[in-house]
Amino acid sequence: MPRVYLLHFTALALSAVHHIDHVVRGTHVGWPVTPELNTFTYTLLIYPIIGLGFVVRSRAYWLAAATGGLALLTAVHFGPVAAERTSDIVAGYSEPLLGYAALAVLIALVAILLAIVVAYARGSRSL
Repeated sequence: MPRVYLLHFTALALSAVHHIDHVVRGTHVGWPVTPELNTFTYTLLIYPIIGLGFVVRSRAYWLAAATGGLALLTAVHFGPVAAERTSDIVAGYSEPLLGYAALAVLIALVAILLAIVVAYARGSRSL
């Protein structure tokens, strides 16, 4: 198994924790938690995309998937017209420490996706 897959599994775990965070806070949640189709719903597509990547095993596929995920995640949370600001994440909890932990998960997910993009863009031999 390529070493970069450890990054993939880490990103997968962080993504799941981030989605769970949305459900716990009850913000920007859509189907299947609520009847509404929204950005949350579409971001759940990352799980079959990742699953397909383990079947396809293509650098180009992983680079496209990680770049797309990174672009979407940063636009939704850090962009000029962000749907959910980082301050919303922290404020979503009555205990600030939990909010900062949720924010740390988001930042770690962005960092891991960036590391995946860089690894595939460089074409590292350790992949």
